[in-house]
Amino acid sequence: MTWSSALRKYRRSRPNMLLYWSFMQRLIGLGIRCFNFGRCTPGSGTHEFKRQWGGADVPLPWLQWSSQGLSATPSPERRVYSLGAAVWRRFPRLLVDRLGPILARRIP
Repeated sequence: MTWSSALRKYRRSRPNMLLYWSFMQRLIGLGIRCFNFGRCTPGSGTHEFKRQWGGADVPLPWLQWSSQGLSATPSPERRVYSLGAAVWRRFPRLLVDRLGPILARRIP
């Protein structure tokens, strides 16, 4: 399981928590004792979601290159991320529904 989502009207019921809980119960039943939530940007909403499960952060290096010598490390504090989100919210729904899954596969 790499990610999950829920319809807004059901979020108060925390269906994603139940999904992960059930998944982990099944893994434990199979004898698996370690679960890797995968990489995320420190301080992001995804990072906070993963931390609430009691795991340990394991730093991984980001490989980066910039022709101008600027930092290319992903960070929610960088303006380019909030600008991208603002632009994305203004796209027509049909375009978002078609492009979203394609782009999501390419985002680290």
